[in-house]
Amino acid sequence: MPRLQVTDLALILDGKRIPLEHRGMFNPWSPVEGEDLHVRIVEDAPNGLRIRGEFSDGSAAYLAEWLVIGGGSARVLIDCVECVAARAAANQR
Repeated sequence: MPRLQVTDLALILDGKRIPLEHRGMFNPWSPVEGEDLHVRIVEDAPNGLRIRGEFSDGSAAYLAEWLVIGGGSARVLIDCVECVAARAAANQR
């Protein structure tokens, strides 16, 4: 069972707070020992930032991605961590 529910998630960019959709998200985690939440920029493109966070629903790990453009954001992906890794490996063959 999930232990922690995300109640607020935002990016601070150039002093402006940009909320990130977080409904139904639980157990933020990090692959780095001692860190509670691991959210990072995975792409900094001219048309915006892509941000990835890792979470768990109690039965599996999943990741979420947001696209941040022009002061707004949209959650564009929720998928299992293993599924994303398997697709990335298959695409590199």
